[in-house]
Amino acid sequence: MSDPRRQHPRFPATLAVSYRTTGAFLIAYSVNLSKGGIFIEAPPLPMGTRVQLTIEIPGAQVPVEAVVNWVRAHAEPGRPVGMGLEFPRNLDETLGSYIDVLASAFEGVEVLVLATMERRPLLVRYIQSVIDCDCIETDSTSTAGVVIGEGVDLVVVDMDTTGAGGMEVILLALAATPAPPVIALAADDEAREWARKRGVDQVLSAPPAFFDLQTAMIRALSRPLVK
Repeated sequence: MSDPRRQHPRFPATLAVSYRTTGAFLIAYSVNLSKGGIFIEAPPLPMGTRVQLTIEIPGAQVPVEAVVNWVRAHAEPGRPVGMGLEFPRNLDETLGSYIDVLASAFEGVEVLVLATMERRPLLVRYIQSVIDCDCIETDSTSTAGVVIGEGVDLVVVDMDTTGAGGMEVILLALAATPAPPVIALAADDEAREWARKRGVDQVLSAPPAFFDLQTAMIRALSRPLVK
């Protein structure tokens, strides 16, 4: 007779995930963590593996035990390889004091929108419908570079209207420390493929449907960095 305690093999594992900004953590908490789980883009561990996870948020490191409860072994468009971790029910108690402090000091999300004037109003309207944020609007590559250097939560680039300048801004964002997540928009297949090959977080057709941009923003903003 099999021992039920050994139904799932125990492979001791340690992971650390960090959030770039306070805004990224609070968004991740509202859409994922508060529901008792998190998706990690990393080579998946076996189902049932118990993981010692350290959640790194601005100014704190919170240890949490988690269990692998589902895996995605093969990448699909917009669905990378990784695993879903389930948290214990007392997670809210563990994170509660940190969340209160962070939320009280939170100054909002800043989104850089690089597009020409004919596209910006629709993009900004969509973005601000998804999340309460400040949009820094420009079609200037140099201005975008300064904003990225000062720090921003998300970069949205309309590659159709900004061309080589948009590509330059994407590369600047990807090379920044810490690198903000980037959403690239393009009607052209080759432009979208260029963005994917360079590791852009989310790549969408342009102009984007509201639901597609909403999904891409939540994924980009709430995705942790795995160490």
